[in-house]
Amino acid sequence: MISINTILDRLDLYDVINIISFIMLLILMSRGRKSLPYLSVFLFMLIFLEVYLQVYWSIRFHYNIFVYNIISKLTVMYYIFIYYLHFRHAEWSKWILWIFGLWLILCLYFNSFAVDTIHFDKISYVSGLTFVTVLIIKYFYDIIYVQSYRNLKNDPLFYLSVGILLFFAANFPILIFADIFINNIKRNSSLYSSLISLGNIFLSLGYFSAVLCGKE
Repeated sequence: MISINTILDRLDLYDVINIISFIMLLILMSRGRKSLPYLSVFLFMLIFLEVYLQVYWSIRFHYNIFVYNIISKLTVMYYIFIYYLHFRHAEWSKWILWIFGLWLILCLYFNSFAVDTIHFDKISYVSGLTFVTVLIIKYFYDIIYVQSYRNLKNDPLFYLSVGILLFFAANFPILIFADIFINNIKRNSSLYSSLISLGNIFLSLGYFSAVLCGKE
């Protein structure tokens, strides 16, 4: 078991934002507010993995890349699920399922044969986020050019989309050159942590805004 003090000492700002978002979501849901489908389940799993399991794994096994690989798959799967629900009535939506299936096969291959538990599976993660980014661009295109004007104030998907794009933009160099950063983390730990934290803060603020601006 890990003490509360150990967990609190390793909390990052984005972890705090996620915890606040989860608590607020439960409160708002109890009052009839709607947000993204299964967002409460997603945030609970994310908080458990990032706040507890990563700390436990790093203390018990002296590394946490294995847990981060799980987190990366969880987030991409949830994002694809959300955008599939949004586009499910479009004729081309079946391609989301096909590409998702191919991505899952890619994940299984790399995590079974090409990547061990102490290396970051950047190919699966970057390819998954790239596909999600394409769906986000389509979402914004529809808002700007296809759909009639609508108030985005209470559209949680809009805030999630902005958060994901900012996260991917801030962390793209780190994700591409993850091996270099990880191998040199002792020499560049402050820079590496700052860049990772910045991207995760953008993403967590996207979750927070999606919770706060849910539909009545």
